[in-house]
Amino acid sequence: MLPATLVLRDHPDNPDSPSASALRLGGALLASNRELRVFLLDRGVGLARGTGDSFELLNELMEAGAEVRACGFSLDRHQIPESDLPGGITRSSMKALAQWCEDAQVFLF
Repeated sequence: MLPATLVLRDHPDNPDSPSASALRLGGALLASNRELRVFLLDRGVGLARGTGDSFELLNELMEAGAEVRACGFSLDRHQIPESDLPGGITRSSMKALAQWCEDAQVFLF
């Protein structure tokens, strides 16, 4: 089965953020034995600060096998150094996201 890729562009703790629903969907995808990839982009890199209820959910997804990457440009723009990334989240690029999109059977942005 091909992987699913979720791109979180907003911090899930923001009111009405679709990213909160995307995280819950990620849990359902993992529960159905789907490989899950999560890419943090724009304000979504705020999850890489490693705090809050939404990070706890993201951490659960990582513990269940989800691969999580964060856009390097967005990390720089939000002044989050790579050394501050919690374990399991790696700095990445748009080129890597493009590859994930090519490989994914399910892709949500």
